[in-house]
Amino acid sequence: MSLNLEIVEIVDRKGVKKFVDFQWQMYPPHSPWVPPLRKTIFDALDQEKNPFYKHAHLQAFMAYQGKRPVGRIAAIIDDRSNELHEENVVFFGFFECVDDQDICDALLEAVRHWGINRGADTLRGPASPSSNYEFGLLIKGFDLSPRIMMAYNHRYYMTLLEKAGLEKEKDLYAWDISADIGFTERIGRVAERQKKRHNISIRSLDKHHYDRDVRIMMEVYNSAWEKNWGFVPMDKAEFNHMAKDLKDVIVPELCMIAEVDREPIAFALALPNINQALIKIRSGRLTPLNLIKLLWYLKGPLHKKTITEGRILTLGVKREYQNLAIGSLLYMEFLKRGPALGLSLGEASWILEDNTEMNNSIKGMNGSITREYRIYRQMISATSS
Repeated sequence: MSLNLEIVEIVDRKGVKKFVDFQWQMYPPHSPWVPPLRKTIFDALDQEKNPFYKHAHLQAFMAYQGKRPVGRIAAIIDDRSNELHEENVVFFGFFECVDDQDICDALLEAVRHWGINRGADTLRGPASPSSNYEFGLLIKGFDLSPRIMMAYNHRYYMTLLEKAGLEKEKDLYAWDISADIGFTERIGRVAERQKKRHNISIRSLDKHHYDRDVRIMMEVYNSAWEKNWGFVPMDKAEFNHMAKDLKDVIVPELCMIAEVDREPIAFALALPNINQALIKIRSGRLTPLNLIKLLWYLKGPLHKKTITEGRILTLGVKREYQNLAIGSLLYMEFLKRGPALGLSLGEASWILEDNTEMNNSIKGMNGSITREYRIYRQMISATSS
């Protein structure tokens, strides 16, 4: 056991600040890691203001050797997820740790103990704090910076977790799709034929009716993903909370709603990869100067030279329409619209490794897997803890 190791429960605002700040201590200035805005991490942990915690519970922990912080982790129980999937899972998330197995083991044991005391029999993660947020441990693509809302971590984390007894449950893929390559001719023909045959129209998000379109997207999202592994539906408060956070980032042309006879049947959302701007603001603090710099990169005359990538965050089709190749239609629209906005590359992420239909569709666009993420699992019990 590492000397003078202490695991401390985070119980106040001062502790949360140390928990958030620790991530900046783990990555050198020239790391591919992109510092997030600190306020987004505080929001993800805020059990009073974030509506996710109306159905979930979180306990954060930090590891210290003397006065030196050496690791952090959070235990999360999502009642809605457990009820939907008929499980008793405690998730771990927000994991950062120096390269020391004893410290990793102690952090995970704190999560196991907390979870077992609340009826959990399975440990799963990382989820920070759920599959609707940052999800998965990076296992491939360590020399590449993450895209918006995707995780980055040290290579050795994989070794630490597996030596601690965690096993792979699912891998998640991040595909790069170049606007210069596009679709194979066959997929393009099939998609266009379906569009005409079923009278499918595609429109952009209307920011003048933003709340209306957010309601439409929530309905489609919860219907489309209902049966997917790991999915947890978002209620109105949670969906609106996320929509509000993203409102200033969303580009209407990259948020599309597909309709048949004016009935919404699908939607797709891509975001400009603002990480290309955030990486230039290493502190993650929105000081007045940093805010000016950020707006310059995002909105200034040279923004098209700064933001050259997008991330296809979600694409959902109502279950009764999933045989109409609408996903291919929406991808085609991204390939048309992205370059006009200065985006020459798009990441489709994350895609489950066993989502054969979606992975084959992206292969048909000559996509390539550039990053892979992993969800780990371990059965736990009071006797093993």
